[in-house]
Amino acid sequence: MEVTTEQFEEFKQEFIYWQEKFGLTDWRIVFEKRDLEGDLAGINPNVAARSVTVIICDTCEDRHQETGWFNPKYQGQHEAMHLLLATYSWLAEQRYVNKEWLYQEEEAIVMKLQNAFKTLKETLTLIDPTPPYFHGKVIEPIEFHTETNENQRT
Repeated sequence: MEVTTEQFEEFKQEFIYWQEKFGLTDWRIVFEKRDLEGDLAGINPNVAARSVTVIICDTCEDRHQETGWFNPKYQGQHEAMHLLLATYSWLAEQRYVNKEWLYQEEEAIVMKLQNAFKTLKETLTLIDPTPPYFHGKVIEPIEFHTETNENQRT
């Protein structure tokens, strides 16, 4: 099955949504639709240049469509999460890296996730990655408790 222009646009929009939510706006993004030899989507980040090519397959097997494995929104969200971890993964592969660099990047990831959760709407719509089907699933809003009790330290 050929990936349609509409599906490609949906993929890009979802990726950009999560890129913004994760505060990854310092990355230069290039989107491509091409053969991925069986994969549905992927990214090729250049961490030093802060640029990334985000790719969706140009065709997918009918079984991926029939079972729900191919879902442009899911793929867009998934690849944005890979970008969130790209610098951390890159650091871990470097010949010379110290624990402080990894700690700093881990903290940066945690802060980006915290900011994303704070700015999300009251109801999160997550895509359930459980085979055999992918589908949007509304979950209960996350409640942030601001009350403290006597046993909590402030």
